Amino acid sequence: MAAGGGGELHVVMFPFLAFGHISPFAQLALKIVGVGGVRVTFLSAVANVSRVEAMLGGVAVAAVVALHLPRVPGLPEGAESTADVSPDGVELIRIAVDGTRPQVASLLAYLRPDVVLFDFATLWVADVAAPLNVKAVHFSVVSAVCGAYLMSVG
Repeated sequence: MAAGGGGELHVVMFPFLAFGHISPFAQLALKIVGVGGVRVTFLSAVANVSRVEAMLGGVAVAAVVALHLPRVPGLPEGAESTADVSPDGVELIRIAVDGTRPQVASLLAYLRPDVVLFDFATLWVADVAAPLNVKAVHFSVVSAVCGAYLMSVG
């Protein structure tokens, strides 16, 4: 499982800033690096880096890159995941995540990964990845049954 030139496959992962999303992405990262020939770069907010690194267990082929969230009116100072806000603040976290688009675009251009895995809240990652010829894959942490139900009642 290696990139086109026979080297290692480089995967960037960008989950939503909720630990119910970050954890499954980290579990997937551990599974794919365990296959061998795969390197993962994980994107998360500054305040989450140490927790994500702990989830990855110091795996040498996984790195965590800090994103700097922009200030969003109403979002408490230092809030960088849904764990830091009330349920009403989750939308403000999503707005802050949208504000990382220029950082993510620059990182993808610099890192030149083979593929980027993104979450439900960052569908724009596919638009950023396309001109760079980086494959973009939506990784859903929600089960297919739950997703089908939500789509049918929406």
